[in-house]
Amino acid sequence: MAKMVYPEDRYQLHVMLLDVGPAPWRRLLVRPDMTIGELHRLIQLCMGWGDRSWHEFWIHGLAQFGRRRGCGGADLSGMAEEPLSSFCLTPGERIGYDYGGWRCQLRLEKVMLVERPCFWPICIGGKWGAPPEWCGSGRSYMTHPQRIRDPFEVIDLLADLLHEVLEDAGQFRERAKQVIEWSRWMHFDRALLNTSLRSAKLTWVEEMDDAFSFATGD
Repeated sequence: MAKMVYPEDRYQLHVMLLDVGPAPWRRLLVRPDMTIGELHRLIQLCMGWGDRSWHEFWIHGLAQFGRRRGCGGADLSGMAEEPLSSFCLTPGERIGYDYGGWRCQLRLEKVMLVERPCFWPICIGGKWGAPPEWCGSGRSYMTHPQRIRDPFEVIDLLADLLHEVLEDAGQFRERAKQVIEWSRWMHFDRALLNTSLRSAKLTWVEEMDDAFSFATGD
C-alpha cells in the first residue's frame, strides 16, 4: 500500500545580500520548525561562508539573536533553539541578519502547503555568487581595487595570465587563484548548494527515490 502523505506548511524565504551589486539572492523552502541556529547555518551555506565571525538576527525590528561580537562567540539571547514559527511571521515580513559586517535581508514571501516529501531546506532559485568572505563587508568589497566589475574583465585578466605563465609559473598560479576568487560572484550553482544542504542535514530528511532530483532540479 502506498504511504499516505499529508500536506505540510513550508516557509518560502527570499535571502538577499545587501550593499553589493549585483546582489546575490536565494529562494528557499524551509520548515516552520527550523530553529534560529539552523537558519544561521543555512545562510552560511547559501553564501559560501565559514562561520568565522559573530552574527546577529533582527526580528520584528527589535529582537536580537546570535553570537555577540567581541564576546568569544557567546550566545546573545539563549534562543538559538527557538523555531521560526514561534515568531508568528506573516508574508512580507523581513528579518535582518548581520554576519561580521556582511548584511542580509530575509523576507518571508509566503506560507505554502507541500505534499511531496523531500529533504528540507531546499533552494528553488537564486542568482550570483557571494563575494570573497575575507573582504569583511559589502561596502569593503565594492570599493576593493581588485574587484572584477564586469565579466569581460575576466577575458583581459586571462590574457595577462597567459603572458605571465611564459615568464613565471609560480606567479601565474597565484594570479590564477585570485582571478578565480574574484570572479566567483558571476556563478551560482543551485544543484551544488542543494547537495551541500542535503549533506548538512539541517532539519528533517525523508528518504525517497526521487527526492534528490526534485530538490536539485535535475
